[in-house]
Amino acid sequence: MTGPAESGGAVHNTITGGTFFGTVVQARNVTAPPRIVPALAGLPAPSRTFAGRQDQLDSLLACLDPGWSASAAVVCAVSGMPGVGKTELVLQVAARARAQSGWFPGGVLFCDLHGGTDGGRESPERVLHGFLHALGVSPETIPEGLEERSRLWATVLANYADQGLRVLVVLDNASSARQVKPLLPSDGTTAALVTSRHRLSDLGAQLLDLDVLEAAGSLELLRDALQQARGDADTRMDDGPEEATRIAELCGHLPLALRIVASLLADDPGRALASTVEDLTDARSRLDELEREDLGVRAAFDLSLGRLTPDQAQLFRLLPLTPGPRISLGAAAALADIDGRTARRRLAALARAHLVERSGERLWRMHDLVRLYALEQGHGVPSSDALDRLRAYYVQGAEAAHADIGAPGSDSHGWRIFAAPEQAGAWMDEELPGLIAATTGEPAIGRPDFGLYLATLLAPVFHERRLLEDWLTTAESALRCSHEIDDPGMAAAASINLGVALSEGRQFRRAAEMYQRAADGFRRAGDKSGEGMALSGVGSSLGAMAEYTSALPPLRRAVKVLRRTPERQVLGLALSNLGRAWGGAGKFDVAVRTARQAVAVFREVGDRHGEGEALQALGTVLHRADRGGDECLDVLRQAIEAFHETGDSRLEGVARSYLDLIGAEAAHEGGLPFSLPEVGAELPEGGSHSMSGDVLLRRGAVLLRAGHARQAAESLREAVDMSGETGPRLGEGDASALLGMSLIIDPGSRSPDEAVSALEAAVAIFRELGERQRETMALGGIQLIQGLRHLEKRELDEAFGVLLEVISARPDPDRDGVRSWWHRLRRGGR
Repeated sequence: MTGPAESGGAVHNTITGGTFFGTVVQARNVTAPPRIVPALAGLPAPSRTFAGRQDQLDSLLACLDPGWSASAAVVCAVSGMPGVGKTELVLQVAARARAQSGWFPGGVLFCDLHGGTDGGRESPERVLHGFLHALGVSPETIPEGLEERSRLWATVLANYADQGLRVLVVLDNASSARQVKPLLPSDGTTAALVTSRHRLSDLGAQLLDLDVLEAAGSLELLRDALQQARGDADTRMDDGPEEATRIAELCGHLPLALRIVASLLADDPGRALASTVEDLTDARSRLDELEREDLGVRAAFDLSLGRLTPDQAQLFRLLPLTPGPRISLGAAAALADIDGRTARRRLAALARAHLVERSGERLWRMHDLVRLYALEQGHGVPSSDALDRLRAYYVQGAEAAHADIGAPGSDSHGWRIFAAPEQAGAWMDEELPGLIAATTGEPAIGRPDFGLYLATLLAPVFHERRLLEDWLTTAESALRCSHEIDDPGMAAAASINLGVALSEGRQFRRAAEMYQRAADGFRRAGDKSGEGMALSGVGSSLGAMAEYTSALPPLRRAVKVLRRTPERQVLGLALSNLGRAWGGAGKFDVAVRTARQAVAVFREVGDRHGEGEALQALGTVLHRADRGGDECLDVLRQAIEAFHETGDSRLEGVARSYLDLIGAEAAHEGGLPFSLPEVGAELPEGGSHSMSGDVLLRRGAVLLRAGHARQAAESLREAVDMSGETGPRLGEGDASALLGMSLIIDPGSRSPDEAVSALEAAVAIFRELGERQRETMALGGIQLIQGLRHLEKRELDEAFGVLLEVISARPDPDRDGVRSWWHRLRRGGR
């Protein structure tokens, strides 16, 4: 980055080299790194003792070698039984590959997918969110859906590869090929290592089945681990070869069990191998009845547990009560009713015994088999008090974090246990998997009231972080919890939480149903404020599907109810939704009056974000009413300012794009040249889909009217995709119809087949919605395509112009022109 040093001189900033995703800030005297570098420390450290796997290690390294043949596999999947050492093998391979000069200059990304657990598996969407963020993509620009994230993931990896920054992706503990496939690179350069208990034969990867160690490898691992801890002076393995061989046999030659036994021997340098053999033999005889392959592992666990102090053993038995895949220091302290320092010391002791392992600075995890073993050991141990403490820890932390992490524009209330918002965010990062599991898990952790309340506390966190999948999962669980509570108000609260989550996920039909259920519940509970809020949600969801006539009754009822409550902000939201619905229904005068009332209410209570949304609604209504003059432009500029002040970049981007669109329309109507940004450039991911889809639709209409059919088609394809199955049906129909026109109006880019397909989709939607005039126009477009050879260019342009005016929802289309054109088509185009 360069610029003149003289004070007052012009500043010229230049960034060269590297790969950047997200916002780049330029200013005087700013030093930028040459490139975004992935977090190389994200790869757990491999063990310093590693034996018996040289052939497998060499094979995997050969697959990763960039100098190998072009037919080399860049995805390798390692499978085998629990405890066989799959993770350790790929960590050893990844560490060696990373150390090779030029192999993976882009770094290594690692994720434990927790496929061996029943309730804590990592979803591909969440993993992609973390990987994209690690590679420099700003969280607010990461799309919501799995397909969209996968496309961005492939693009980012390919971009790194093109820059000479080859990346290695390590995916540990996969549950199935379905979980892994969206995470695999597809550029032919980026490499991946995958581990799973299951053979992923349908993954299209180089497969490696990992078996238990050979006897020699087991003895080598025992000897190396013991001497690593005690040095060459410890000769017990060489002094008792028969006992050492017997230990390896009793451990089932599983690396996990061997490492535990080596750790126990290292803890007690005076213990003879014969004593260990005796203990292992006794344990094996007790477990023979289970007829399991992992008897040796269980015997080793028995020995390890027997070496713990009573306090350490108590914590070990309590740890499986934590619901998530990881165990935080705070949760462990709450379970055992001890302070953090004591919990850390006891966890460190368990880690030395290989009963837990570190997963971060303040996080630990249990191997799946160890967790099962600990659960069995905990049977009969009183746990109700421990669970009460754990629930209290989760609730108190979530309440405090709720005060610091909220949706844009929300107020912060409640007491705080964090000195700064950053601490609240760090706590939430650490505990979120456990909080989600506590909300959605079995009664081992959750009571109905606890699950419902915790889901409510987490909702703004999910909104802030755009974790819609987790939001829907917890909201669904909370609704199930509410069925077990005889309280219509709590059930209604669960329904409204799910309604909001469904709305954010663009499942508007089901959202309207949930909101209506909530309204009925609040009405039975006598909660007018809740009833009004839920009715507003019903109308908003119906309006998002362009069902404006159906949206008006619940919205009018919501406003009437809320005027008799102190909930002024909710009233303002209902008025905004009502204004949009009046505008969609074509009642522009009342729409403008209603939207202005909404602005006034939000200004009265000092809610700047709500004011921005109301101003956005007012600007949209003014534009649709063909009042896109100075007032409309001023209103939208005020909305942009409000969103900017409250940090809502998504809605700010939508408002800015709408403002650009109005300017382009005015320029075109005045015969002046205009330009618009590339498709989607002004619409950040995660924004309001209904607003973004409307902007893209109108953008396409403006470009089409101006004769820019090729650009129009790009915008309209985006509009169709954004509407989708769960978006506004009328908007999807209009976008499909205009797309069909744009594909054939430009002689240089006509695509009759795609055009007919788009128009046929529009016909089906218009017929479903009862939009007869739109249906007629779309059918006419299909006939027009079929009769293109019989139309002169002048007639073709005239026909498209008339169709465009109708489909693009101009306030006063030329009805006579429509009829004249249609009759001409029926006469054969002449």
